[in-house]
Amino acid sequence: MSLLGDLIQADAENIPKVLKFLADFHPELPAALDTAAEMFRTFARCLDGRLDDTTDVRVLEETAKELGIGEEEMIELLHSSHKREPSLDRARAAWQRSEARRTRGLVFLMLERFYLWAATDLLRVRLSPVLGYQRLQAESVALLLIMREDPAVASRWMRTQTDSEGKAFFKAQQLRILKFVKSLELLRAYELGSGMALHVRFAGAVRGLSFGKVEDGEITLYNQDTDREDPFSYFLEVLFFVRTQHRIFRALGGAFPELTEPIWQERVTLFGHTVDRLWQRLEDVYSERFKMFRKTAQEGSLRANS
Repeated sequence: MSLLGDLIQADAENIPKVLKFLADFHPELPAALDTAAEMFRTFARCLDGRLDDTTDVRVLEETAKELGIGEEEMIELLHSSHKREPSLDRARAAWQRSEARRTRGLVFLMLERFYLWAATDLLRVRLSPVLGYQRLQAESVALLLIMREDPAVASRWMRTQTDSEGKAFFKAQQLRILKFVKSLELLRAYELGSGMALHVRFAGAVRGLSFGKVEDGEITLYNQDTDREDPFSYFLEVLFFVRTQHRIFRALGGAFPELTEPIWQERVTLFGHTVDRLWQRLEDVYSERFKMFRKTAQEGSLRANS
């Protein structure tokens, strides 16, 4: 079998083993991963029919009729002209609101896909990519909130095509992104993803690294980047991941104020209780390691705020 084939086979064998490993830790842990996936679907169902463009489409139709042009021609005019007229300003605002709704829907779908990719990598014991996806999730939620506040940002995002345009867009929105990331308690996920997964840094290799004899200069970098002799660290990564999802779910209501069904907040609260129980289980099973982890986390927080 080829090297790639070996890796594919290892993934297929690892997934059921990891699911059992998680269930042995706590039966609710593998179920929580499935629940999170279903919650993204639940949110999408709750949004169905809520992102209504009827009012804004009517404004566009009336403006096109007033100007004596077709709707497509008017939309082109809105993009190409900076002319300030009351009718065009109303139409431009209506178009931006309508486009922002569709764009927010697309970013939400990306947010869900990042979750699915991360969760499956988690079961393959590929932890570095999981951190990278959480960083992308944090940025996605921040962008959703920015687009809710400022529909024009959604238009700029949709029209970002080249690498230079992408860099310019991110630079323009970076402070706003960080503001929301911090307020949603997603800064750690954002920073870890950048430092350990989305840049080529030593930190991204440490967990899968093994040195042989010094005189031989032997170095091995494993595809499964965790230590089998250290289950606490793996469970810590898994629980950090599900905690990140809970924080994302809390934020989605603000990103989509169109959703008013109380069932969503009820589901988020229940999921939060599950996450709390899982963290308590980690503390109970690995009390000494958990104390060390908490102390290190507190010291890191103090340094970051000093």
